[in-house]
Amino acid sequence: MLWVVADRSRKRLFPATWYAQQQAGAVASVVDGSVTGVRVVKGFGQEAQETGKLRQAGRRLFAGRLRTVRLNARYTPALQTVPSLGQVAMLALGGWMATRGQITLGTFVAFSTYLAQLVGPVRMLAMMLTVGQQARAGVERVYDLIDTEPQMAESPDARELPEAADASVEFDDVTFGYTPDNPRAGRLQPAGRTGETVALVGASRPAASPTSRCCCRATTT
Repeated sequence: MLWVVADRSRKRLFPATWYAQQQAGAVASVVDGSVTGVRVVKGFGQEAQETGKLRQAGRRLFAGRLRTVRLNARYTPALQTVPSLGQVAMLALGGWMATRGQITLGTFVAFSTYLAQLVGPVRMLAMMLTVGQQARAGVERVYDLIDTEPQMAESPDARELPEAADASVEFDDVTFGYTPDNPRAGRLQPAGRTGETVALVGASRPAASPTSRCCCRATTT
């Protein structure tokens, strides 16, 4: 019975804990972005928008935490109750057998003592099973971060420039887009004037709208 309850808690408690931790990271990301860009937020009067983003992230975090607490309230008492039910069943069966003379009173007392000593460690094991699912979710998030491969890769023929090398950059037939098959700006060519500034104005996230563009600036030399 203990194994069955632990297996069910593993299948439900781990996803709930993982989701709650994801939402906690989302809340931290929103707060970090707002604090880091506080000058931009104040300059463009976006306090209400940032507050709304934080409120939405907080609600998702609250819902995730509440779901985790509900599952803990369901499975933790069940894991702790199973050893106690086994002890009660043993006392009932052993007492009935002792009264009928099938076992001696000493055997009944010895077995009851052994089982009482076993209940404590089994309850601790049940608590470890519950906490282990929460720790597993955190460990997998850490491994996901460690195993993340960078999206930007150096060219195979890249070479290191000397310190005295010219640090200017020339954009010649350059395209920009969030996906290779959907460029937002294409074929930037040097206009022949040193210091010319080209700006792409728009939202910095592709999910904002189908026609959004990244905020960036390029200078041709």
